[in-house]
Amino acid sequence: MKKRILSGLLVAAMLLTSLPTAAFAADDTNAEAPDTGETQTILPQSERDAEQSTVTAPSYEVSTTAELSNALTQIATRAEDEATIVLKADVTLSNDATSGYISFFGAKGKHITVKSDEGEMKKLSFPSYGVLTGDCTFDNVNVTGRRLFCNGYRTIFTENGQIHLSETLYGGGYQTTVASTYVVIAASGSINPSSSSGLHDVIGGSYQGSVEGDTYLEITGDIKMMGGNHLNPGCVMGDGTSGDGKNSPAVYVGGNATLIYDNPNSKTSPGIEGSYGCEMKGNVTLDIRSGRANEICGTQEMVDKSIIRGDLHIIAGAEKYENTDRTLRLNANWPIVGAGNLFAADPDAVGNYTVGGNITIDTYENVWSWDKGVDPTTDHDKWYDIPEIYGAIRGNVGGSITINAHGSHVENITGASDSSTVGGDVTINATNVELKNCYYEDPNYDEGDIYANYNSIINGKCAINVDGGDVNIIRLTNLEQINEGSQITITGSPKIRTGVVSTSNYDTTPENVAVTLTDCTATIPFIQSSTHTRVTNNSDVKLNGLWLTGSLTVDEGSILKTDDLDDMELSGNVVVNGTWEQLFINSSRAAAYDVTIVGTMTVGTSGKYIGHGSTKVAGDVSSCGMMALMKPSEFGGNYAGTNAELRLPAVVTNYTAADIPLKIGGLSTGTTTVNTVDPADWQTLKKPALGDNYILSKKNTDSPAQDVFVLGNADAVGDGWFLKRMADADGTDNYYMWQVANGVRVIFDKNGGDTEADPRIMVQDKVVGAVNHFDLPTTNPTRTGYLFNGWNTKADGTGDAFTATTDVTDNMTVYAQWKVNTTYTVTYKDGVDGAAFGDQTTTRLHSGDPTPAFSGTPTRSGYTFTGWQPSVAATVTDNAVYTAQWAKNSSSSHHSTRYTLHYESNGGTSYKDESYSSGTTVTLDKAPARESYTFTGWYADKALTDKITNVKMTGNKTVYAGWEATGVPDMLNGDDHYAYVVGYSDGTVRPNANISRAEVATIFFRLLKEDVRDGNLTAENTFTDVTDGQWHNKAISTMAKLGVVKGRNAEAFDPDAPITRAEFATICARFDKTQISTSSNFTDISGHWAEKYIERAATLGWIAGYSDGTFRPSNYITRAEAMTMINRVLCRMPQSEDDLLNNMTVWPDNHPTDWHYLAVQEATNSHDFDRKGEVNETWTKLTSAPDWSRYQ
Repeated sequence: MKKRILSGLLVAAMLLTSLPTAAFAADDTNAEAPDTGETQTILPQSERDAEQSTVTAPSYEVSTTAELSNALTQIATRAEDEATIVLKADVTLSNDATSGYISFFGAKGKHITVKSDEGEMKKLSFPSYGVLTGDCTFDNVNVTGRRLFCNGYRTIFTENGQIHLSETLYGGGYQTTVASTYVVIAASGSINPSSSSGLHDVIGGSYQGSVEGDTYLEITGDIKMMGGNHLNPGCVMGDGTSGDGKNSPAVYVGGNATLIYDNPNSKTSPGIEGSYGCEMKGNVTLDIRSGRANEICGTQEMVDKSIIRGDLHIIAGAEKYENTDRTLRLNANWPIVGAGNLFAADPDAVGNYTVGGNITIDTYENVWSWDKGVDPTTDHDKWYDIPEIYGAIRGNVGGSITINAHGSHVENITGASDSSTVGGDVTINATNVELKNCYYEDPNYDEGDIYANYNSIINGKCAINVDGGDVNIIRLTNLEQINEGSQITITGSPKIRTGVVSTSNYDTTPENVAVTLTDCTATIPFIQSSTHTRVTNNSDVKLNGLWLTGSLTVDEGSILKTDDLDDMELSGNVVVNGTWEQLFINSSRAAAYDVTIVGTMTVGTSGKYIGHGSTKVAGDVSSCGMMALMKPSEFGGNYAGTNAELRLPAVVTNYTAADIPLKIGGLSTGTTTVNTVDPADWQTLKKPALGDNYILSKKNTDSPAQDVFVLGNADAVGDGWFLKRMADADGTDNYYMWQVANGVRVIFDKNGGDTEADPRIMVQDKVVGAVNHFDLPTTNPTRTGYLFNGWNTKADGTGDAFTATTDVTDNMTVYAQWKVNTTYTVTYKDGVDGAAFGDQTTTRLHSGDPTPAFSGTPTRSGYTFTGWQPSVAATVTDNAVYTAQWAKNSSSSHHSTRYTLHYESNGGTSYKDESYSSGTTVTLDKAPARESYTFTGWYADKALTDKITNVKMTGNKTVYAGWEATGVPDMLNGDDHYAYVVGYSDGTVRPNANISRAEVATIFFRLLKEDVRDGNLTAENTFTDVTDGQWHNKAISTMAKLGVVKGRNAEAFDPDAPITRAEFATICARFDKTQISTSSNFTDISGHWAEKYIERAATLGWIAGYSDGTFRPSNYITRAEAMTMINRVLCRMPQSEDDLLNNMTVWPDNHPTDWHYLAVQEATNSHDFDRKGEVNETWTKLTSAPDWSRYQ
């Protein structure tokens, strides 16, 4: 701390006791309150000041008033900023001569620490009013007096001392304005312990004066105060006694105001407010952690003067005191209120209290409105009216109100009440709260309510989020309307005694309110007035009522059970991807439906709808899941089933207009399996009887088709029974009816397979005099080590083949046929070591497959192709090599003029010169490849200006290949040449080893541009073998999201499997989005699943094949091959060792003579570079690779 050398201080100190009363305002800059809610540890002298002090602080021992006065005089004149006064005895200060009742203590610009000599604590006594004139710390001393004005100076009473004031302590001045205030009371004792005249307890600001900046008041000591009297961080116009402030000027706090109260004295219960007749121009924070309180509110009394211009934050209780005996007890019926106070709710109250910003109220488990350990519902007379939480009572709030209640024990929680106006939203987050409402003597309804809005105007949305706890009713508003976007969310396992309701409109469904049950396990009496009710995130909920509800969604993994007291109607659409079980049955009224859905209904693949009563859907129904309709039901619109299941009760009384299990008013499409069940148990299948009628569906000529509804009961199907489409039994022609009938059956036997065909049994009507064809199963059986090879009427294959054209005249069983899954290769050779054409090889052929034909026409200069040796077999039986046979052309051809065609590839694939007869027109169909370049065509001139597709041989000719640099794909980082491959722990890099699918995905993930990688980063995927915690999860998930990598199937990625050359080329090709013509000269990719990707990667100059013209797509790629291809994609290609640096990382198994040497060095060293030409480079400096661990 800078030394202060002040002239004339001695004279100033001597005059202190003669200053007029209005002259005790602090006029220097005081330390601001720290921006924290934690209680500070108060030291006799702060370590910070001690470190900054340039000289040793003087210490003065005093035993008398005169010695104390002399010490203060010396402190004022010395250069040091710090001083210590040690009391050897009790000392009483003298009152000043002017007022006769004011005594001063301190020295302007100095910080004085007062402590007692060793032994008994000494008193420092202010006879009446005490006024501080400098910063003070009272440590191990008992400060006594009547009133104390800290006068804007930094004042600390440490936990080692005591304080005893018969009246009030003020952080500010007496009838004057100060710059700021800072008071910490960690001492024990009493302040205004017994006044019944209304005197304030502790005030953070000034008396009949203001504070220009911030106020900070912290009370953490065991302090006894008069119950009900005021404690706040603002300024006051009077001292609390009747009429004292009527002539006071208006007062204000110009900055932010903070009050921290953590009083272990359980008998002290002050009234705590943010403002009591004071304009608070900044933000106000009330952090009330423990003790007792007669109301905690933002604004109190004088509605036109108690104004908070900024935000209000009330913190009641403390997380660290949860589930301990350190409680915050709210007395009598005194609530927690943001804007306003308890008296504002009186019928004769006038005007609203203003909070200009947002209001946030955080409460914790140690907040109790009744004695902890007592059940208030057992003594109605004692606990008939207990404290609540309000965001506003008659408040005008400029911003939003947020209440976060964590396990608190109160009566009700209300966002805005009693004609409040809120400019923004109202949000209540109630977690494990215990609400008790003792107005009701019925123990079943003794819980309190949660309201977002009670008779108020909210300009924004209302939201209530309840997680666990015990409440009576959850209601957004007691009015009939609510703003768009308002919602209720219920989580956990709350006990809700009455129900959930959005508005008081009990006639129609609201238009804009959502109720969401997420990760919720609960029984809720009812949900009423919800535009959309959603059950999600593995919830398991039972509702005894769902009233005035629009749409309903039950997500996959969630369960909803409804058991209404009356029939239910949903006015919107229903989507069931989880389970909805409707339990209500109105057995006394056959004509009514137990549940009516006015809109449409969709049942997803994992969805189940179980209707124990009758169900009516007025709109269309679409199902991929299961619907159990246990009482006669009706679909008013069309029905579409996709591998769906209907469960209908086995018919007891067969078909009257009222009791057919299902009537469909529209057309039915798709395929639905119908299982008949025990009428008393939807889960127990029961065989139907021949002639039973089950479904009616609207008729339109020949629609719906016969097989829209298929009987599923295995015992009935085994007997050859099926659901037959026929005319409506009532004699009309408007509907088709499906009746259980006897037909013809085919069983598809897997014959040693591992899995069954689907469907395994098919039954259909037998039409006399017509051919009866059966569709084959949509899913064939499988067998490890074998290939499925069709169906046969005998297990050993000696019977007749069974196909979709076989005429079935009687019930029969057909058997799957199998062939060993051995693969073969067929190769075509020219017989002259590749002089005519390269080998064409096809792999992975099976016995019985048609022999692949030679691609193109075999040609050889000077010869005529005469056939293959041996002759090409029709089907594959083993590995085969077919060699071309040639006949030399007649001698006359030798005398014709022949010319040479030379291919100048300009760095691309080299071709042998070709000889043609004069006048021959040669098609230029060769597609050369060049690393990191795209072939643009053949040109007649070296300058590449005359592009041609053929050339006529009128002389020796040369054609020239054109190229353009492919460039780095947009998603990949071509600017930073980081190492993307690391070696093994033994110091090797193993260039000839395989590389796994996970490793390749991770390499390309790291090579993405940072904005692409982070903008699409995800840990979610559909693969069951790529999960959280695996090192490669984020890489694979992100690359799959981008569509660059795909799984073996929808559910398996197979991350540890080695990757093939075809798979690797495909990944490279997916990065390129340009429109180009693709081609290649590879002889072994025709018909391969990756053919188009291999051709694209080859065209772009990223991949190359082998010298024999093959690509070998099914071979596993080596690490060296992968690095070579990646470097081509990224244009990372040094041309020689001269392009590298001497101090790079080298590998014992990567030698300069190896073909892959430069590629491996490029991939394993991070470096800066200069570009050479369009795709090559020279290294300039070695760098470090990024830390990729954050993505694992």
